[in-house]
Amino acid sequence: MKNIAVLCFASLSILLYPGCNINLDFGYEVIPVYDTIRSYPGGGGIFTFKLDCPTYVGYKFNLSLTADEKLHAELSKNTVSLDDPVFEVIIKPDKNCEMKDYSIKVSAKVKRSPNSNESGTSDVTVQMYNWDLSKETAYSKMCEFKNYLVDFNPDYKEIFDISHFAYATYPEILIVEHSTWLSDNYEVRLCYHVMIPPDDWSKIRIRKRNEINAELALTRDSAGNISILDIYDYPTFIGY
Repeated sequence: MKNIAVLCFASLSILLYPGCNINLDFGYEVIPVYDTIRSYPGGGGIFTFKLDCPTYVGYKFNLSLTADEKLHAELSKNTVSLDDPVFEVIIKPDKNCEMKDYSIKVSAKVKRSPNSNESGTSDVTVQMYNWDLSKETAYSKMCEFKNYLVDFNPDYKEIFDISHFAYATYPEILIVEHSTWLSDNYEVRLCYHVMIPPDDWSKIRIRKRNEINAELALTRDSAGNISILDIYDYPTFIGY
């Protein structure tokens, strides 16, 4: 009867989490918010993950990753737990990257007893393209939101340092330019329509680092009027 119960649990898990990297023996998984991004030599990228471990109260999971050294991949933190389950993997591809797909493997391990070393893994993919970013143009567009954002939340002042890491979010997407800016505390997505007035709108979305969901989105029309945008109406492409 015990074996049947274990088998049923495993079968149910497969049905509930098709395609997910779930640890069927111990009931936790490492879930990427999206599993594929585009990047380019000299560009960047960010993956957001959540550790789902409902039965692991009080335990910490050690994180590690395996990736091609040319991606310069790094974790936003070294451990996660039930109370602090979200983390990121940031890539900063060097200029010698090949135009191919790169795989990154992320692992979370927990030690619940001297003889156990339980782990769960997740694989994500970086697709490399030949692309670049006009950082100064993107920065000037972002600064059009500065007064509104700093009035809305003085903490947002930190995102307007031009020295922050920035990259094109969607290589080979034209007409609407997309960029991402990473400060210590925020991920900022910016997009703007490369057209003449009255069609030269822009939009911005802000997510606090190591959180799943964005906390604010805005839109700016050609006349400079800024208004709050539903976060889910901020334009995204190819799954992220």
